[in-house]
Amino acid sequence: MSGKAIEKEIDWIAKNHKAEAVFQTQEMIYFREIEDVIAWIAKNKPKVFKVPAWRYYCRENGRTGTKAMNRLYYMIEVSNDGKKFVKLVCQGATDFSGHGSRDMEIAEYFISKVLKLKIEERPASYLISQIVHELYKMTHPDLGINR
Repeated sequence: MSGKAIEKEIDWIAKNHKAEAVFQTQEMIYFREIEDVIAWIAKNKPKVFKVPAWRYYCRENGRTGTKAMNRLYYMIEVSNDGKKFVKLVCQGATDFSGHGSRDMEIAEYFISKVLKLKIEERPASYLISQIVHELYKMTHPDLGINR
């Protein structure tokens, strides 16, 4: 997709898509796709974005040293006051399939060109640890959320 086509798609998503979370805690909202993150940001208009944004990768083919066959997850940390941040996480992007690679192009463009955030990369194990921590807090009220 060209830059103009991606911008047009992002504009449509921001105006028309309704964000649907898979789960939400006080410190993390997990979404299925980048479209949900874009729609959430457009609706909630956070004032502060933490740098860097994160791209987490899981190699689907099991071989290290290759850039192909990765399932990608993105995390953007946002805040209204610069003190309390919420992690917006999405899945669904890949660097090897039709819709998944489209989501990767949209995510990369949105994060780097629209939000103007640097993207750093880590293995998905870092993200899994953060998700487990959030879910643990949900079931242990002495550490955080009591739901």
